[in-house]
Amino acid sequence: MPRKLRRWMPWELQYLRDNYGKLTVAQMSEHLGRTPVSTKKRLQIAKISNNVHPSAYNTRMEAALTPAECDKMRSFLRALVHYSNIGKIDVPLFMQIWRENECGYVNWSSTRQKATGG
Repeated sequence: MPRKLRRWMPWELQYLRDNYGKLTVAQMSEHLGRTPVSTKKRLQIAKISNNVHPSAYNTRMEAALTPAECDKMRSFLRALVHYSNIGKIDVPLFMQIWRENECGYVNWSSTRQKATGG
């Protein structure tokens, strides 16, 4: 027999808004008597969450990175935008090559072998 779906009550949505970022989805689900999947979906539908904590939108790059890291990030973003405007790019491969060229970082993974043809 299929489960009967319960409508979300206004007080439940307010509970989600008030507690998002303070409690886990599992904790909110348990309190509301809902499944974690249902609660996560309702967070997305109600635009309370898109799987990114709200504070992530408000952090300036300068507050999270050193000045040298900010310069690297700006360089990376400029290059990414430039090459994406030219045409479709393989982002993981672009990131690997950019790291090697700009940061001296070398990752001897299968990605590197593909990048060098090896």
